[in-house]
Amino acid sequence: MVGAVGEQFTDWASRWTLPRPGDAASNAEAVAPAAADPARSVPERPDASSATGPGELTDEEEQVVRELQKRDAQVRRHEAAHMAAGGGITGGASFEYQVGPDGRSYAVGGEVSIDLSEGSTPQETVQKMQAVKRAALAPADPSGQDRAVAAAAASIEAQARMELAKKSSEPSAVTDPASAVQAYSAQAPALPGQQFDRPA
Repeated sequence: MVGAVGEQFTDWASRWTLPRPGDAASNAEAVAPAAADPARSVPERPDASSATGPGELTDEEEQVVRELQKRDAQVRRHEAAHMAAGGGITGGASFEYQVGPDGRSYAVGGEVSIDLSEGSTPQETVQKMQAVKRAALAPADPSGQDRAVAAAAASIEAQARMELAKKSSEPSAVTDPASAVQAYSAQAPALPGQQFDRPA
């Protein structure tokens, strides 16, 4: 997930928890938001009598660990895609972790900050916002937050393009009248029967 620096895009895209081993209702859910049930943020280990031996995991716990490993890899790939595409406009990744039944921490959510400030000129702003959009939408599965950052960048880019169009349609101010006359004289055709002094 991409979070915008200096903007309101700093929330986590999602918070994930995995079902508790042996809980039939939660095993039916693949993944659920942690905010809905904070007590489920770390799967509980069933009593030791169900384990096959000291330090060994049950089949259910091994399944949870596999799901956590898969989610960890997915989160890290997602955030790495933002950073690779963003270059100098992105910060480092920060992760939200969940401890698995094996006692290890797994990344289950992540965020990369991104600079949405305008450039020093409208042209720089256009180029920067194009880079922001590429970085925000770089992962194979952009989150809603990623799409929101890309939309904000598109809006800023559109404003910069309007400013560029406005500047290009305004008549140029003549700073040196002599050079303006000289440029016009060089382009103006001579009328029949008239001669103009043309600078050499």
